[in-house]
Order: sequence, then C-alpha cells, then structure tokens
Amino acid sequence: MEEKPKNLEKEIVQGRRRKDRLNDIMKLVAEAPNVANPEEAYDIIRDAFLKVEEKVTEPMYLGQYFNMLIVDEDTHRFRYQCYVGHLLILGENGSIEIRVLDPKEKSLDQLAFFNDPSLINKLTVPIFSKNGADGKNVWQSLR
Repeated sequence: MEEKPKNLEKEIVQGRRRKDRLNDIMKLVAEAPNVANPEEAYDIIRDAFLKVEEKVTEPMYLGQYFNMLIVDEDTHRFRYQCYVGHLLILGENGSIEIRVLDPKEKSLDQLAFFNDPSLINKLTVPIFSKNGADGKNVWQSLR
C-alpha cells in the first residue's frame, strides 16, 4: 500500500512551479472522497486549491462555481471552465476531469467548447480524472 504524505501542506514551499502546485492540488483531490454532484466536486477542488495556494505570493486563479459554463448534450450534462492552458470539467455525478491544451494548439477558447463540445477531446488531453460517487467519469455520467 502506498504511503500518503502525512501533511502535504507542510511540503509546499514558496516559489514552486505552477505545474508542481497543480500536481499537489490533484493529489489532494484524488485523496478526497468521491462525491455525488458538481457543487461538492467544486468544493473539493476549492479546498485543495486553497491549501496549496495559500502559501504562494502569486497564486493561481480558481474561478467561481457559478461562473462555470454548462453544456447540455443529449445524454449528459457537464460544467467547465477554461484557464491558461487548462480546462476544468465537472460532471453532474460529481466527477472531475482536468485537461491541458494539446501542445499543437495555440489557445483555449471557452466559447468554442460551449458551441461544439466535441472540441474538448480534439484540442485537449486529460491529465486528471476522478469518478463521481456512482463510479462513473465525466463522460459516462448520464442526466
């Protein structure tokens, strides 16, 4: 069994690269229990984000839950928000996915994904996924 850090927050050192801090956030989110809705999923991300970024002079930005765009597809619904080079996606079942911009692409256009959700899989690559309480990921969660 893999031993988890006793106190990940104490391992965070000022001046670490954003990529390393994002990895710390993803570790904390992975350790949290699976949840049943997007609001609880956002709370887990926010709590992990605050633990990691509170000790940093220039913290990364986490948008507000109510500002996330909602995409309704025939069989499922999800929320997402674009950041510099990253895309945060929350499923209706509490699942979470973080994706990065494919290196061949130049920028993320938040509204392009809203108008054509298929672009998410064409322009981004997943780097983190957490199932919802029902055991399904963002793309398996049904309405």
